[in-house]
Amino acid sequence: DYRNSVMFWARKKADVEPTYSFGSEETYYAYLSEVEVDFDNVPLTSAKFNFNVRIGFNVSNVKVMFCLWNGSGWEGVYEDIVPNANEFKDITFSVYASRYLSNGYVKLSVNVTCNEPFEEYIDYVSLTAYTPTRTIIYVGVGGTNNIYKYILDSDTFEGPITAEFAGSPITFYGNVSMNFDYDRYLLWVVNGSKVYYYNITDGRWYLYSTLAEPVGYGCSINYVNGKLYIIIGGGSDKMYILDLASWGSPPTYTSLGFNVYEYSVTESDGRFLYIVQGGGYVGFYKFDTTSNNVEPLNDAPTGYPVGLTYDGDRGVLWLIGKGGGLFYYDISNDAWKPYKIQVPYTPQEQGNRLEYYNSKLYHFRDDETRELWIINIS
Repeated sequence: DYRNSVMFWARKKADVEPTYSFGSEETYYAYLSEVEVDFDNVPLTSAKFNFNVRIGFNVSNVKVMFCLWNGSGWEGVYEDIVPNANEFKDITFSVYASRYLSNGYVKLSVNVTCNEPFEEYIDYVSLTAYTPTRTIIYVGVGGTNNIYKYILDSDTFEGPITAEFAGSPITFYGNVSMNFDYDRYLLWVVNGSKVYYYNITDGRWYLYSTLAEPVGYGCSINYVNGKLYIIIGGGSDKMYILDLASWGSPPTYTSLGFNVYEYSVTESDGRFLYIVQGGGYVGFYKFDTTSNNVEPLNDAPTGYPVGLTYDGDRGVLWLIGKGGGLFYYDISNDAWKPYKIQVPYTPQEQGNRLEYYNSKLYHFRDDETRELWIINIS
């Protein structure tokens, strides 16, 4: 009988009734601190913020969370551990500026939670705002080793930059990926098992590291807060991590927990990597670069994307699919939606060729064409 019921058993009265007692009450205390730092007169044209915080405690292994005000609430952007008591640690992290800049103001919150009483020492907090003299998209031309610069302000192309090292060309196919390092002004490229960088200042190519295996179709290289994240692709679940703060140190790797195939695309919002699985699979995940944790999200609208980019003004990701289809992903609500206006063409070839800037999407079609589609989403 699955209805609610009361059950009891009769027993004889004992001469000595059972007794019981409670142990001493235990109480758990969480000790908290929150320090808000406000910056004013920040340039409205800022493209990126770099924060430096020197902080210490009188206890060890203290976790610190850094949050930024996005206009409607506090948003966690970076976390770190201060391991040693009575020693300062210098913490540096970067974010895209547009989401956290309002009328020249930026608000930073330093949040600490500890299970024992602590003293907190903040030696300094600095904000460096980067304002570009001109905005450039670097375009690796498929089937060649040429890189062109698209200058957004003037709607013109410059180049090419020849991609080669020691006389060997670095040819752009679906198993080659490129990303820009906005801290060092380097172009990072992964090709086969080699990781190269192009120094924009001196115009030379350098070999940085060699991976234990070559990347495959659907690979990606992503620069986030001083580290390179290289997704192998080709049906692998591996991702290699290179910590550039320890320049020249060997790569480490981790398992994403899912396989990445051709037509996979990856994008970052400054903390998380957002990954579409590709190969016809619509799995969509985010990788937290501060903790190396992976979280599954709602499925992507296509398993064959040809572009994914972050829009910090709206807090969304934009995606274009093979054969057409323009969608956006609302990060705060974990929801995909089709855009009200669709693209009038049918891109086919794989590779992440979509960029966002100033309320416009820039999609380099490929498909053996010279087409650049500019989509106004304002």
